Amino acid sequence: MKKLFFTLVASLMVAANSIAQNSFASMAALEHEGKLTTFIGVEALDQALEAAADGDIITLSAGLFNCSGKIVGKSITLRGAGIDVNDGKNYTVIANNWFNLDYQTNPDISVTLEGIDFQGGVTTNYNSDNLGSGLLNINKCIVNSCFAYVKNVTINSSIIRSLGYLPASYVKVNNSVVSSCTNSGANYTYCIVDGVIGQATYEYCVLGNLDLSECMANHCVYVDIDRAYSPFTPTAMNTDITVVENWSDVFNFEGANEDFHTDNLDFLCKQNFESKIEIVPQVGIYGGLMPWSPVLALPSIKNITVAKQSDSEGKLSIDVEIED
Repeated sequence: MKKLFFTLVASLMVAANSIAQNSFASMAALEHEGKLTTFIGVEALDQALEAAADGDIITLSAGLFNCSGKIVGKSITLRGAGIDVNDGKNYTVIANNWFNLDYQTNPDISVTLEGIDFQGGVTTNYNSDNLGSGLLNINKCIVNSCFAYVKNVTINSSIIRSLGYLPASYVKVNNSVVSSCTNSGANYTYCIVDGVIGQATYEYCVLGNLDLSECMANHCVYVDIDRAYSPFTPTAMNTDITVVENWSDVFNFEGANEDFHTDNLDFLCKQNFESKIEIVPQVGIYGGLMPWSPVLALPSIKNITVAKQSDSEGKLSIDVEIED
């Protein structure tokens, strides 16, 4: 049997009571050195970020969280309940402002974002003279715009409407949808990519509305909606390219062919695509993206013992027994 000791501000006890009655209450749980602190309401995210230290984990419930736009310069993991819009229950949304990360002050911080719809987008500050070894991981997220000015960027099973990064960055995108990008140098595997400008490497991808003449594309499908396809230049390192005329030639989906746009997040989220072409059997955002299963579930509480008296700061001492 494990025991977890933490303190809660006395007033939060009343708020926590309301969670049982209101399943839409937004809650952030901050894990720091074996201590859990909870914050309730739409401002809970900002409060948890303010209290967090390097290495901490913040777990968000389903619900809506406001974002003040304050810059976060800490190595943290931020996990939401998911991005399954069809379910409607396991859905974490960060609205309003950009979610700002500060790699300028400390270019070596490591940040992981999981299971969240960033409606305002994710952006970073950076030091052009020292990119350091900074790391940004985005897993199973929807990001309206992502300016990942970080040394190392990894994106998995996500939808990114607009992606930006630095020429010196190492960017790896797996099993995701990227609707636009004006930078060069990223590596895409098992992705749907539309509207990218510049050099890139593609492996087992579905590609549309982009120029492959300076790219490396292997085992890919090119969707030539505008019927403007032409052979690549002799310098291009492209092999095994299958050319089709419509998105519906690649996937089974419900809706008109013109509805399939990689920036049409609503449409994409409501589809369960199956590949028609053997060359890309694992392509796309639905290889494990939905429904979302949290990487870390909050502990199941078995018993709570509260001290008879609060301390001078108005905090209650609580002994919480959790399941193994």
